[in-house]
Amino acid sequence: MSNDDHLLGTIMREARIKSHITQEDLAEKVHVNLTHLGNIERGTSNPSLPLFCNIIRALNISADAYIYPHREVADNTSQEIIHLLSQCSEKERKIILANLHTLIENREEE
Repeated sequence: MSNDDHLLGTIMREARIKSHITQEDLAEKVHVNLTHLGNIERGTSNPSLPLFCNIIRALNISADAYIYPHREVADNTSQEIIHLLSQCSEKERKIILANLHTLIENREEE
């Protein structure tokens, strides 16, 4: 298996653990056999495209980390903001956006 296969497994495992989701819960959520999911995390199997999409949606991660592994990723604060925003309702995101506009418009110049 290539490094890319292990990269996907690493990204999945880190996101799953960070989200406090067990392999069993993730397998059930994406409708896949637990053994197959474990093999994907270990880099010994590859998911189909539909399964890949289901996994990244279930873990709320971007495919960019896997597809463009050498791109510079945003800092941890930006990544955490993006992650948290995806958990907000549309109404909550609009409130956050309005607050950001207000913050930027009223910040003191350094």
